[in-house]
Amino acid sequence: MHRKVLSLRAFTEISDCDGSFLFSVEKKLISMRPSYVIKDQKENVLGITNKKILTLFRPQLWLEDENGRKMLEAQGNLLGRNFEIKDEGNKPIARVGKSDFFRDLILGGTIFDFQDTYAVRVLDREYDRRLILGFVVAIDNSVHDKDK
Repeated sequence: MHRKVLSLRAFTEISDCDGSFLFSVEKKLISMRPSYVIKDQKENVLGITNKKILTLFRPQLWLEDENGRKMLEAQGNLLGRNFEIKDEGNKPIARVGKSDFFRDLILGGTIFDFQDTYAVRVLDREYDRRLILGFVVAIDNSVHDKDK
């Protein structure tokens, strides 16, 4: 994962182990809520994420296609430590856990807290992993990275 540090769009590029480009995630500049666009190597839109505005303790996000059809939905637990990602038929696709949550509580916002660690468990092996991983990057950016 390669992230541009000083970027208004919070641009993140995901590459394979061999260095080949897989997809990118970038923030939409003009949007009422935190929205991120997931694009493939040919700049085709794979999905657009949105965050529900009025959630205080259990964050909720969804991923939709270019036409506005919901493909995935993520509901977080208390304070957004863990998420379950489900498809439009309410079938679990993946589970995401923030594995350094307790470090965030202790160091919370200090200069030593510069990296997030997640564990992703894919439950549906047939689903496009670019969408799942792109959704996880968007969850990190919109829920846990308040300065982006």
